[in-house]
Amino acid sequence: VNTATNGGINIGVLDGADAVDSIKVTLAAEGDFTMDSASEVDALSLLNITASGEADVTVGEVGSAGGAILDTLTLSASSGATMDVFASNITSTTDMTSVSITADGAGSSITMEGDIVSGESGAGTVTFTASEGGVIESNDGEVFDFATVTTMTLATEGTGSTFTMEGAAMEGVMTNLVIDAEGTAAVLDIGAGEFDDDIDSLAVTVGAYSKLNAVGGLAFTDEAGMESFSFNVAANRSEERRVGKECRSRWS
Repeated sequence: VNTATNGGINIGVLDGADAVDSIKVTLAAEGDFTMDSASEVDALSLLNITASGEADVTVGEVGSAGGAILDTLTLSASSGATMDVFASNITSTTDMTSVSITADGAGSSITMEGDIVSGESGAGTVTFTASEGGVIESNDGEVFDFATVTTMTLATEGTGSTFTMEGAAMEGVMTNLVIDAEGTAAVLDIGAGEFDDDIDSLAVTVGAYSKLNAVGGLAFTDEAGMESFSFNVAANRSEERRVGKECRSRWS
């Protein structure tokens, strides 16, 4: 599905379309796309939605407990585009190679209201990135359920970026969990969340003038014992103060 500038498409319901292998949507500036649901789409292996320039996307339930072999999930909003996705759940019954959710640029936002569930299957990489003023919101206590995850990354990058996952539950054995808050006035909020089962390696980084909110009952549970843990906090020091200090040091 492709929309030109100011174009709009509503494909309604794809329930039971068991021959559909991939859904790829590309929206130009101020385009609109709506898909109410795509449940029981048993052959679906790829879902890729890319929107830019104040485009607007609304997507309901995708997959089901009894079907969908989703391998790759990609959502990307940039240059002021907005997405409201998964009012119910997105479900796969097979391993997912990649889950990538990105909001880039001021005014760009992705709001998730349902769970991502792979049940007894795993995922290679799961990445949430809000950059350069983008916003990702997932704060209704969602569950992200995978049997195993090789690398999960939760990140903000660039000025004014916001990522909120308050109250969400991450379930599954994780080889690497990376929590990275970077960018002036960037906020990464994982308060009251739960990270269950085993985490082999946990790396937390908070950059200068960034904020990581992990209050309200955030819990990391590791039944087997964590192998590696790092916590890095950068100093909130302006470039001018740094240069001034170096100049004074040279004069002395």
